[in-house]
Amino acid sequence: MKNKAMLMSLLGALLALTSCRDLTLPPVFYTLEKEQPLEDDRAFPDIATVHRIVKVGGAGGRYFAAASKLYTRTDGPSENWTVVSPPVPGAMCNTLEVFGAFIYAGFFLSSSGDGIGLWSADPTILPIVWYQEPDPDVKGVEIVMIRTVGAGALLFVSTRSSNANALFYNNGLNFDPINWGATPPPTDIPITDVIIDTEASPSHWVIVGPYLYRNALAVLPGTFDRYSGTPSAIRTFGGLFETGGTVYVSSDNGQLFSTPDGGTSWAKTPSAILDDTDDPIPFASFTLPASDALAVYVGTRGNGYYRIPGGDVTGSSGTPVRSPAYNISALYNGAINCLLYDAGQSRLFLGTAGSGLWRGDHVSGSEWLWKQE
Repeated sequence: MKNKAMLMSLLGALLALTSCRDLTLPPVFYTLEKEQPLEDDRAFPDIATVHRIVKVGGAGGRYFAAASKLYTRTDGPSENWTVVSPPVPGAMCNTLEVFGAFIYAGFFLSSSGDGIGLWSADPTILPIVWYQEPDPDVKGVEIVMIRTVGAGALLFVSTRSSNANALFYNNGLNFDPINWGATPPPTDIPITDVIIDTEASPSHWVIVGPYLYRNALAVLPGTFDRYSGTPSAIRTFGGLFETGGTVYVSSDNGQLFSTPDGGTSWAKTPSAILDDTDDPIPFASFTLPASDALAVYVGTRGNGYYRIPGGDVTGSSGTPVRSPAYNISALYNGAINCLLYDAGQSRLFLGTAGSGLWRGDHVSGSEWLWKQE
C-alpha cells in the first residue's frame, strides 16, 4: 500500500508538471521537454547585457559583441569567446560597427563613465590594435551610435558631449556634422538610428527620439528635414530597417510602419500590438533572416521578438507572432537589444538585456534551435 501511494503521488506530480503553462518558468523546463540543453557554453557571460553584435567577413569570419566588455570569436562550430583588450585600461564598449575592412567602436571609462571617443582596428590582426580617430568631433566624447549605411559607403556616428547630442558622417577624410535644416532636433535627445532608403528616389532617415528626419539625397551633404508624415505623434521610435526599397520603422507604442516609396505612402499595424497585460509592445530593432521566407523580425524591450510574415506590417500576410517559444522565458520575456542574421551560417543572434547572447541555428521555416552562448 505504501509503494502504491508513493506511485500515485509521483504520477500526480508528473501530471501537474506536464499541465503547467506558467510563462515565467526557467529554461530547465524547456530542456526537459525538448530533451536538449539550452546552454552551449562558449565562455560568454550568461547575465551580460549585449548592446551590439556584428560580423566581419564571410565564411570563416569573426563575430564581435559589445557587452560593456568587447568579446570576439570566429564563426567556427566550437570556437569560444575571448575578451578584446580595450585601447585604455578599464575602458568599456557598448557601441560597435563594421565599416569597410575595419571595426569601429566607442569606448568609455568604467571609473567615471566619461566617453573617450571613436576607435578603429583591423580585425585580421590579433591581438587587436586600436587606432584613435583623430577628428575632434569624435575624439574624447561619448559615442552613442555607429552605423554603416548605403552598402558600406558612409559611416554615421552620433555623439554626446556636455549633455548635447550631435550626428556626424564620414566624408572619406574626416567627419562632417549633419545639416538639420530649419527645424533641428533638441540637443538633449539621443540620436539612435540611421539608414539609407534604396528605392527609386534614395533618401536617408534618422531617428531622434520621437522625431524622424529625412534627407532626400543619396549623396551627402544635404539637409535633414523633420518628417511630418504618417509615423508621427510617437512617444519614441525604436528602430529603422531597409530591405528591397522598403523602409521599416518601429515604435514604443506597439505600432510598426513601412513605406515602399520613400515616405509617399505608408502601411502600418491596424492598431497597437499589446502584451499580456494589454500594454503597447515597445518595439526596437529589426533584421531579415533570409532563410525564413522574407519574414522580417523585430525585437522588443521585454517581449522577445516578433515575426512579421512577408514583411507585411498590416497583418494581411499573417499576424505578427511573438517569438520564440514561450518556454524559453529568457527570450520570450526578454528585452532584445540587437539582432544579427549570419546568412553564411544560417544563424540568428539575439543580444539581450541581462540574459546574455543567444544563437538560433536555423531548422526550417520560422523554427530555430536556440542555445545560450
